[in-house]
Amino acid sequence: MVAMREFSHRNPPVFDGTSSDPLIADHWLAQIRKLFRALNITEDNIRVCIVAVQLVGEAGEWVESVLESRKDARRAARIAAQVNEPDVENLTWAEFEALFEDQYFPKTSCENLREQFEKLEQGNMTVSEYVQKFQSLSRFAPELLATEERKCRRFEKGLHNTVRRMVMVQRKMKFSKVVECARSIEIPKEAQRHTRVWEPRQPMGSLSSSSGSFGSQWRKRQREPSQQPSNQPSFKVPSSLGTRGASSRPSVVCYKCNQLGHIRAQCP
Repeated sequence: MVAMREFSHRNPPVFDGTSSDPLIADHWLAQIRKLFRALNITEDNIRVCIVAVQLVGEAGEWVESVLESRKDARRAARIAAQVNEPDVENLTWAEFEALFEDQYFPKTSCENLREQFEKLEQGNMTVSEYVQKFQSLSRFAPELLATEERKCRRFEKGLHNTVRRMVMVQRKMKFSKVVECARSIEIPKEAQRHTRVWEPRQPMGSLSSSSGSFGSQWRKRQREPSQQPSNQPSFKVPSSLGTRGASSRPSVVCYKCNQLGHIRAQCP
């Protein structure tokens, strides 16, 4: 009861087992281990009893099914008069960890997280976000970070090109110094939006020559008098317009006798 009271005063996290992210289960178990070490709780039976309280929802139903199955096995063992029967009390902490990891953090999840670490790059993340992701996934590939130098080089490999070049020049041999250097070089996202420039697809030499020829042609056209294209008809004032601007209608011609003054229907 004293151990339970001290444990509850630390606001321990609960786990319901509903998340599909295996890291959540792994982080929860790591936090429980940390509290057990801080409070010096070493007895297996006390650890199992305490951790069973912190499992709620689906996870609580799972641990209850585990304990009930051991009770049933103990009952069957008693009937058969066996000596080494399993029981709730002799469920060790190592056995619980193995059962929990098989249920919520299987080996396939560890392999997937290892692959994520091998392919990890900064991308759209800030340096701080990249550091957090790097440290979270690095423990799934410890052989890739066997030395401090290998850890630094692997971290530099995933940085942005502009940041990586400047960090690699420093050749820091301590991980904390590499992270500090990358953070000092990083350009904030707000400033990146203002510093982006348009990059032409064609080489700069051809761009300058083409822009220069375009400018000279434009200035030449400005100096030349405006001329109308030869294939477009020019507008002329009709000769039938009078001095006052009113047009005199042409005389009517008969299509039958070719005489003026009447139409074909009125031809005499």
